[in-house]
Amino acid sequence: MMVTHHDAWDEIYGLREACIEKLAEYGISHYYNHLPLDDCNFGTNDSLLKKLNLEIVKRTHEWEGLYFGRVAEYKREIEFSEFVRNIENLLEEPVKSWQFNDKKLKRVGLVCGNGGTTACLKEVVENDCNVYITGECNLYTIQYAKFKGINLIIGSHTFTEVFGIESLAMKLKEKIEGLEVVKLNEEHYEANI
Repeated sequence: MMVTHHDAWDEIYGLREACIEKLAEYGISHYYNHLPLDDCNFGTNDSLLKKLNLEIVKRTHEWEGLYFGRVAEYKREIEFSEFVRNIENLLEEPVKSWQFNDKKLKRVGLVCGNGGTTACLKEVVENDCNVYITGECNLYTIQYAKFKGINLIIGSHTFTEVFGIESLAMKLKEKIEGLEVVKLNEEHYEANI
């Protein structure tokens, strides 16, 4: 069985059908869990924040009764450049970053994966965060962050979400005797802008 955060995306036309065909050819089941994994206490957002040693303050970005974002804080303030290095070390990939104020960081807004809409960023701004982290953005995201004076960090969709899948896999291993977990490595792509 293959466990992922997403099913094959509709926007990549024909990919879902090709994936289903290939999985069937090899007799592999596929389980994916998206919004519930974003929300749970061992999921995408919580796992990334815990690895960055941040304390979760609030669940944010509600959709269909679940929350796909978080606000978290450090006990002490840190420099933006140090925070960017910490994220790059954790994700094992370069990120894109924009420093739109000179304040030290303490309060962080996060939406793993695709939190690139200005609506997602607006909620982070309303929660008085110093920085916003997500896995995708567009020109509007950058311009809105600049307009509001909030620092912005864009990793990749995959590598901001991977720790939630790893946590889920480890929970399955704890419950299923003899289960072997193998990480399927994906290619690193340059951060989206």
